[in-house]
Amino acid sequence: MISVIIPVYNAEETIGRAIKSVINQPYVHQLILINDASTDNSNIIISYYKDKYFSPSKGIKLDIIQLEINVGVSVSRNKGLEYVQSPFLTFLGADDEFQPRRFCKDLPLLLANEDFEGIYAPVQIVYDTRNAQINHQKISNEKECIGAIKEDNASLFSKFLGSADQYFLLSGLLIRTRSISQIGYFDPGLIFCQDTDW
Repeated sequence: MISVIIPVYNAEETIGRAIKSVINQPYVHQLILINDASTDNSNIIISYYKDKYFSPSKGIKLDIIQLEINVGVSVSRNKGLEYVQSPFLTFLGADDEFQPRRFCKDLPLLLANEDFEGIYAPVQIVYDTRNAQINHQKISNEKECIGAIKEDNASLFSKFLGSADQYFLLSGLLIRTRSISQIGYFDPGLIFCQDTDW
């Protein structure tokens, strides 16, 4: 019922964990990995997981798209959207992971409410190192300054998310695939905030 799209670029240290967090999820029908011309061992790790965990009898369809040149996360996600075969979809970063039973409340709620196009669930951020937290906070502050008037952006984020120091992560979103015709694709011109813009 759910397709999961993971763009991958030089994620050899984390992609295995991301894949493992998807394969045991109830309701997941398809995993789409877009290797954005990684120069590390990401492809070897993807192949290992493909051989170990995916087969027609295991239930989850695996699509691996190999890009010849690095095109960025927006184009990679857009490419993944072309392969979606499920009525619902979500995204996951190659350095992120889903909690167990991630969709067990959201999917039944969407199924019971045909007029809902999507649900955004809480996302927990866990840092491996203090430097990762500092770098993430720097990016977070840059994301809040994307418009011409910072106060307007802070107000928008506050209304949407409940406080201006939070931001939107795609891994918390589960949407109906039919919504893509209304939402459109990711803007490949954006370096930051592709997910928030979308």
